[in-house]
Amino acid sequence: MIIRLVCYDIKEDACRTKIFDKLEYYGFLPLQKSVFCGKLPSHQWENSAREIQKIIEKYGDPIKDKFLAVVISKNCAKTVFNLGRKTDIYTLLMEDNLVWI
Repeated sequence: MIIRLVCYDIKEDACRTKIFDKLEYYGFLPLQKSVFCGKLPSHQWENSAREIQKIIEKYGDPIKDKFLAVVISKNCAKTVFNLGRKTDIYTLLMEDNLVWI
């Protein structure tokens, strides 16, 4: 499975909510309001990316809205620096008892 860090900047509430819900549906963990981390096989990611693109086209502004997904290695996940409420991305993503749908 490939780990992805996803972030977005979307103006319309309806569009933003639908993307939030879609990412949670695919098992992505919200790290901040518009930042998620998760892992999916490539074929599932391709399907979810198409669904998100359709949401932006239908409910958002495909010219102004921004959606970014970056592949991160397991080593990168181990070195994440955060302040405030801590989220151990590496442990969450590497736990064998998690089921990713």
